[in-house]
Amino acid sequence: TTGCTKISEGCLNCYAEKMAKRLQAMGQKKYINGFDVAVHPSVLSEPCSWKKNRIVFVNSMSDLFHEKIPFDFIAQVFKVMNDNPRHIFQNHQRNGSVSLWRGLHLTCFHVHTALACNLRLPHPCPAGRFSFPHP
Repeated sequence: TTGCTKISEGCLNCYAEKMAKRLQAMGQKKYINGFDVAVHPSVLSEPCSWKKNRIVFVNSMSDLFHEKIPFDFIAQVFKVMNDNPRHIFQNHQRNGSVSLWRGLHLTCFHVHTALACNLRLPHPCPAGRFSFPHP
């Protein structure tokens, strides 16, 4: 995914938004619409073809859990992560849509998610490793 919505003062100096403008100016296909929220299903299968282990920053330029991202697409992303345990996947959740976690069945410990907002989870976390921001 690409794009996000500013939700707090912490978003005022967003590196991803600045980078998206640069990538748009360079003609990168994913950034034709700048920092507008978008999904890119064509790249979902890329980790399946990699021969060497990698650390993958899944959504460094977006919020995978943004309200405009269809739940089915999020589930597809998690399926790819589950199906590729040789890689380490890093997710960065920005928008606070933690309720979406409830429908995802994550059974892997090679997926790491950090919450970028000052959030308190209203329910237990799924399997996986989590780091939380400082208040």
